[in-house]
Amino acid sequence: MSRETVFVTGGTGFIGSAVLESLAARDVSLRALVRGSAGPDLPADAVQGDLTDIAPWERALPAGGTVLHCAAVTGKAPARVHHAVNDAATAALLDACARAGVGRFVFVSSVAARFPDRRRYPYAQSKAAAEAAVRSSPLEWVIARPTQVLGPGSAIADGLRRLACGPIGVRFGTGRVPMQPIHVRDAARALVWLATEGPPGVEVDLGGPEVLTARELLRRFRLRAGRGGGPWLPVPLEPVRAVLGALEPFALPILPLTAGQLASFVEGNAGVAHPPFPPGLPAPDHDLETMLADGNDDG
Repeated sequence: MSRETVFVTGGTGFIGSAVLESLAARDVSLRALVRGSAGPDLPADAVQGDLTDIAPWERALPAGGTVLHCAAVTGKAPARVHHAVNDAATAALLDACARAGVGRFVFVSSVAARFPDRRRYPYAQSKAAAEAAVRSSPLEWVIARPTQVLGPGSAIADGLRRLACGPIGVRFGTGRVPMQPIHVRDAARALVWLATEGPPGVEVDLGGPEVLTARELLRRFRLRAGRGGGPWLPVPLEPVRAVLGALEPFALPILPLTAGQLASFVEGNAGVAHPPFPPGLPAPDHDLETMLADGNDDG
């Protein structure tokens, strides 16, 4: 009997790379969608292609297999790009998977997709729209929402470190909102379980073992960098977001960050269990100190 095939989009990305590493230990046949050339260490058959142009590589989608959709646009990108890649391209991929007879579709979303206020956050808007497309698909689907994913190479960790570890630490808003970062290897292990063993039709938030405030998380970054506990510059959040939102249509490339990227300091970034929470979902192995050490040493 042939092995099940798992097709991973975003195979060379931050989360996708960790997912492939975790999948390589399993008895599955691996394919990975990559943009450009794949390195020799890629533990999968590389499928070169662009998520916004599926036709050239649609035949590589595995009939009866699983698609684990990690590819996404994050960070400082125009709203049209977020919607084209995260929303429209995901909907097109779902249609292609249905035509190909794919068995299961695991969508890597974000806890930002359920933020109550997503007006200034096109990334969150695009992820929420993609989730709606996944739910309406005839495929056997799973939605996973990681919180802040840390570890070597984490852009989120780099951004938090820049805020926390200057001569004066910068803290937006009250700093009291909850944060629950997860290590990239723990997120990957959970995603692999959802793709290969977990039940269908579930929505799961993936967070780490510790919930703490944004203020405390930044303080821990600062302490890890040897900066001590302070001093701190508190910055009023809403005026800064309003200014950034007004400037983004004209000056996005030169802005240090966007209004949307500050949304976690408004809404928090902690996961919740969505009943029925799948029994057997792997618990995270990496504590916060490990996450901070990994990011500090490798980021």
